[in-house]
Amino acid sequence: MFEDPIHLFDEYYIKSVPWKTLLEFRNAHESIVFTASSFFRPQTVMNEGELETYNRVKSNYQKDRFRLNLFYYKNEEIVGWHQGYQDGIDSFYMQNTGILPEHRNKKIYSKSLPFILGFLKESGFQVVTSKHISSNNPIIVSKLKAGFKIAGFEVSDKYGLMIKLAHFFNSKRNEVFEFRAGGFLQSSELQDFFLKPPQTN
Repeated sequence: MFEDPIHLFDEYYIKSVPWKTLLEFRNAHESIVFTASSFFRPQTVMNEGELETYNRVKSNYQKDRFRLNLFYYKNEEIVGWHQGYQDGIDSFYMQNTGILPEHRNKKIYSKSLPFILGFLKESGFQVVTSKHISSNNPIIVSKLKAGFKIAGFEVSDKYGLMIKLAHFFNSKRNEVFEFRAGGFLQSSELQDFFLKPPQTN
């Protein structure tokens, strides 16, 4: 789907790129996209043996994954990236998104979400998840408007307080999720499954 450019609005579009190409651009630009205080790198406090083991485990973890690697463009200029990978049998994790400062507040990310979610649904995924620093209101609001739900909170040594979001393509699974979080069941088949008293002999 993303081999050919997908127009978002005006001169902006998205297109898939090789994973290593994305990593090179991200590594070169993440210091101006993310504030220094928002990201702690555990590698900086590892001893030599730990670092060697970490790099080996990381390499094994990154092998043979279904990945989505996108660049955001304005005309021919790269203005950001989005990357994610399969992290379960039916789940996809939106790992990282970065927009260069001069191109923020233009709704680039929110405009791209329908295309990304459509692609992931067509690819067979049931659930899409992401984690965000709790103060990252623009992205969190964009996700909530796109149908994501708050699925949990996490304190990370890397990022601090994180909010986990989840998006379910299957309406019944979405209904069950909302029921688990304190909502009400609407469909009769789910009411029968969860609320019907057990039969006694």
